[in-house]
Amino acid sequence: MADHDDWNLATGDFTIDFWVRFNALPEGWQQIFKHHQDATNFPLDRNVLTAWIALDEITPDQGPVQFLSGSHKGGLYGSIGPGGGDIRDEYPELERYLISPKHHMQPGDCTVHHGLVVHGASANLTSRPRWSYLASYFPADARYSGAP
Repeated sequence: MADHDDWNLATGDFTIDFWVRFNALPEGWQQIFKHHQDATNFPLDRNVLTAWIALDEITPDQGPVQFLSGSHKGGLYGSIGPGGGDIRDEYPELERYLISPKHHMQPGDCTVHHGLVVHGASANLTSRPRWSYLASYFPADARYSGAP
């Protein structure tokens, strides 16, 4: 995988991390996934790429993941802990980034985002669960930092 200045992933081989998981947003789940950066949630000294893969049809009403386009260029904003607020409330400069649309995804459709991209998801307003699979990748030489 070639490195690029915008991604700042380091160089060398990559490996899949152990945070591969299934993600189900139950039907009628009114809680939103507040906007955040993944980089603050991984206890590593390197950044990550996360693939978010639809396992079933996901409609806009099911709360698909949305991104603040270009927000990775702003760098690390900081961690908003569990139960904390939306990162957009803490960092008003994020208002300059446009939010992506709520995509209608088919099984196998995938989004990929860098750990610095601010993203979140709205509530699932349907009677169907939202099934997805997440796989996060990081450089093979990444070290455990003990953070976040």
